[in-house]
Amino acid sequence: MRPRDLLVTGSTGLEGRVVAPGSKSVTHRALLMAGLAKGTSVLSNPLMAGDTLRTLEALRLLGVQVTGEEDPMSIEGAVESLSAPQDPVDLGNSGTSLRFLTTTAGLVDGRVVLTGDESLRSRPMAPLLDVLADIGVDARSLGGNGTAPIEVNGRGGIKGGSGRISGSISSQFISSLLIPSPYFEMGLQLSVEGEMKSRPYVDLTVEMMGEFGIEVECGRGEYRVEPDQAYLPRKYVIGGDYS
Repeated sequence: MRPRDLLVTGSTGLEGRVVAPGSKSVTHRALLMAGLAKGTSVLSNPLMAGDTLRTLEALRLLGVQVTGEEDPMSIEGAVESLSAPQDPVDLGNSGTSLRFLTTTAGLVDGRVVLTGDESLRSRPMAPLLDVLADIGVDARSLGGNGTAPIEVNGRGGIKGGSGRISGSISSQFISSLLIPSPYFEMGLQLSVEGEMKSRPYVDLTVEMMGEFGIEVECGRGEYRVEPDQAYLPRKYVIGGDYS
């Protein structure tokens, strides 16, 4: 059957307003920082897609109170009352959720197991696990092959201190270490070796930490976060991702 012709006529003008969906990268980070704040944050224009919903549900399982999944969203930070869920936390196919939450799980007093689908369970985690061992986090690959499921035996806090990681593998490892670092007992002095992969994502993490009240000192391949800082609750608008 031949399709009908489409007739387009002229117009005297067009106008309107388009709001791009919220950035996935910013939404992941905003959820975590709000969840680690001391007080209630309100997030506007969050992207509620598969990966970010995994981060949101994981935070709920760790004890963070979330009101609604709409715009705006209210999040009651729970850094002082994080709790260990009884069952493994299923992160689906979200590598960002797995990597970001692995370090944060060290702040929990108890055992946290992070897992996901077959694809997620093939993604490398060993470089992050090695750094976590250096800063006092008991985290391991249950399969012994450096991939999820990842078991984190939290002690209700993280010692922190100095760590080194290659910048050539994944910027998500660096962000994973930076985001909860204000609550490390000794803070964090992180050295990134070699050329950093996807540096703009680390820059985004540092910028957003500043917007939530955390000072990060940045040098050439060096990041320093002093202890005794805390994320501030905020009204935060997540910018649109026009790509």
